Amino acid sequence: MEDLHWADPGTLQIIERLLSLERDVPLMILGTCRPSFQKAWLMHARATRILPKPISEAAVSGLIKAVLAGSDQADQLAALAIEKAEGNPLYAEEIAKFLLQRQASIDAGAPLSGDIVLPTNLQNMVMARFDKLGPACRKLLQAASAIGRRFDAEMAHGIVAGAAPFNPALLEEAVAAEVILPTRSGYQFKHALVQDAIYDTLLRGQRRDLHARIAQALEHRFSNRAEETAEALAYHFDEAEMPPRRCPI
Repeated sequence: MEDLHWADPGTLQIIERLLSLERDVPLMILGTCRPSFQKAWLMHARATRILPKPISEAAVSGLIKAVLAGSDQADQLAALAIEKAEGNPLYAEEIAKFLLQRQASIDAGAPLSGDIVLPTNLQNMVMARFDKLGPACRKLLQAASAIGRRFDAEMAHGIVAGAAPFNPALLEEAVAAEVILPTRSGYQFKHALVQDAIYDTLLRGQRRDLHARIAQALEHRFSNRAEETAEALAYHFDEAEMPPRRCPI
């Protein structure tokens, strides 16, 4: 189970009840969560919490050198990445992509103190790639970030562009930049932190408006199956700071 910190109450109650069973059952549940996620059942005798350690300097160096294979400045840039990444694998990966985009200038002998200046944190690293996308693509991704990590691109496009037909080519540059990834049912952000960084570009009023439009779109799409989206509707109406027009159950 990914992102337990966003799990609905029912899911968390099921986990708690399974942990409290009197007899043993051949079942393992593997979940991921942020450090801020705290539940009493995490201290249960049957629960084991694994705290990932930072990746090694050798791993960061190897990642950068693999990406910049053939560059005569790979060693120097790897040392710079080790200092910035601080053992965070996602940050190290983002640094590698950032440097890859600038490989032409690196190989041309651009001075490190001039052109190669790494963004100060992971959010700025993500934003450096996001800002290079076209305005229509950025606007669609902002709407998608309000929907969730996994999103329906047609719904996101309808929210920002109305009745205009959706063209999947609009998201090709975001896929190429690995801001989002295609899935069997649509798209998802590369990482929850990527979604968070893009969502943070929205002002409070913009967020309320997007959540209201998302709730309305869900109501329209699932008008005959409202129970399937009751929880999502409640969340988006709450974020829009407006009550549902009707009970979804």
